[in-house]
Amino acid sequence: MRSGLRRLYSTRTPTPDTILKSALKLVPQHGWESALIETTRKKGLSDQVTSIIQPFHLVEYFYKSEALKLSHHKFEDVNLSIYKKLEDLLYSRLESNRTLGIDNLQDAMRIALNFDKRAPLQLVTDTADEMCFVAGDRSTDLRWYSRRSAVTAAYMACEAVQTKDLSDDSGASKLLAKKAIDLLQDCESTEDGLYSFLKYHINGVFNVGRTLI
Repeated sequence: MRSGLRRLYSTRTPTPDTILKSALKLVPQHGWESALIETTRKKGLSDQVTSIIQPFHLVEYFYKSEALKLSHHKFEDVNLSIYKKLEDLLYSRLESNRTLGIDNLQDAMRIALNFDKRAPLQLVTDTADEMCFVAGDRSTDLRWYSRRSAVTAAYMACEAVQTKDLSDDSGASKLLAKKAIDLLQDCESTEDGLYSFLKYHINGVFNVGRTLI
């Protein structure tokens, strides 16, 4: 997936994707904003580049890059149920977040909110959509919406917990992910449960969103 920024085709000028890819490696040590500044200077570019390529674009690049990684995710057992696959994908995504560091993970949503109030939800819903697709969801009924809303709400909640989870393996976040997917599986077993679950998670997404704003 691409960052959505205009590409520069000069052979001497690094493309936005090249700059973002290099800057992302520096985020754990320097943070989002300083990583961009450090990268532009190392590449001999003007500091004015950071007025075009902003910290949000780096956050967006991270989320889209991780979504691309999910599309290549290898399951240990290809015969896993869709629910176990979703659980596995959530774990994988949370593991990627750990590489950033808690402070930088917290800053990611702050930066996204400052850029556009709708941005954090869009980043997460895109991630959830990719998870559902990779897990094998090809539903065309209400389950298409319920699963994506459920995974969106679950991921938002897990990421919020992860920003305060000091354990070495993000244990609290992973436990929450497991419970959320178990609940999805239980509720999808009946039509009434599916409808109630959809309402519950749509409300959950907006409630989590309000706490971020």
